[in-house]
Amino acid sequence: MRPIVRALAALCLLTGLPAQAQDDFNPCDISGGDTPCYIQQGEYRALKPAGPGPFPVLVYLHGSTGQADDIYNSGYMRQSVVDRGYVLLVPRALAVVNYVSGRDTGWSLSAREDHPRDDIGFLRAVLDHAEREFRVDRRRVLLVGQSDGGFLIWEIACKDPGLASAYAVHAGSWGGPWPTGCRAPVKFMQAHGRLDTVVPFEAERSRPNGRIDSANPVEGLELLARTNGCEPFDAAPVVGWQGFQRRQWRDCRDGALDYLVHNGGHSFPSRFVPAALDWFEGFDFEPPKPGQRVVRRVGEPSESRAGRFKSVGGSGRFKSVPQ
Repeated sequence: MRPIVRALAALCLLTGLPAQAQDDFNPCDISGGDTPCYIQQGEYRALKPAGPGPFPVLVYLHGSTGQADDIYNSGYMRQSVVDRGYVLLVPRALAVVNYVSGRDTGWSLSAREDHPRDDIGFLRAVLDHAEREFRVDRRRVLLVGQSDGGFLIWEIACKDPGLASAYAVHAGSWGGPWPTGCRAPVKFMQAHGRLDTVVPFEAERSRPNGRIDSANPVEGLELLARTNGCEPFDAAPVVGWQGFQRRQWRDCRDGALDYLVHNGGHSFPSRFVPAALDWFEGFDFEPPKPGQRVVRRVGEPSESRAGRFKSVGGSGRFKSVPQ
């Protein structure tokens, strides 16, 4: 990127100039070029398919050793997402002190007390900007996260479920004890590798002082199942699906809940993103036509089922997990 552009962007972030002022000198290259998108809260990378839109959108949150530029330049992500007709948005996490290599990137989790940015607010600002710039369809937003990015998605899905239309996490969990309840039903997919030792498969990872760094992912799925009004976990059949072992919660009053398991480790297999999009495209996000009677599909959310989010535990400093 040209030095003068970076300098001007830094000046805007320091002086608090509004996002539109930044847009005037930063056209936000979406053609595979070198220019990130700047908004007041930070940066993100974007790619869009050909055509006028509106487009569905996949927002990808990378892990703590990942970089937004690497995801943006990945031929796999372009083929899996953009070639499929989606806008790809890759927000850039800020640097945090991390046990992996001293200073990596990380998202503002509730147990990470000294993080300098509200990343839920940042993601909302990214979507607002992309809606204006790239004609993304806010009714069709899939938020996908790996590892540390998945940790943030768990918090969003529980605390602020209306941010996206659906959520898909690989190798993510919750930093510290699970909350006692979530705000409203969601469409949520969790994927995990049996050999994952970074965010352990169906197990808690505790540090010597006894504090939990990553909670049991299955406990989180059971929490969401209660929020969605689903039948118990044991009632869901296990079947093979796109190379994963898949478990679906049945008879949910609202939302949808899937659990995918593979035999690998912490990194996701190449089939994960296509599988998440196949799952996402199984839902009907189109609004009813004028005069059409609204008939809710099985698994679709109801506005009347909003609950109250209650947080417990989560004290102390959270050390993020690597990608």
